Amino acid sequence: MGRRSTWTQQELEYVERVAGKVPAPVIARAINKPLSTLKTKANVMGLGLHVPKRILEKHWPEYLRKNGGSHAANLVHP
Repeated sequence: MGRRSTWTQQELEYVERVAGKVPAPVIARAINKPLSTLKTKANVMGLGLHVPKRILEKHWPEYLRKNGGSHAANLVHP
């Protein structure tokens, strides 16, 4: 069994605030958690991590270029 990850209130509030607006891998790096752990926690919290393509294009164009162009939106599904 894996080690249980503890979450601070600040991390939980950050995830709640940016879920669906910031790519999941970026969130995971920002809070220093594995992507799989973030996806599990977001699911438990009832949050979706999918970032719509129009938001990626407007606010994260460098992320799209770095991570596969228009298909990068698929990388952020929980």
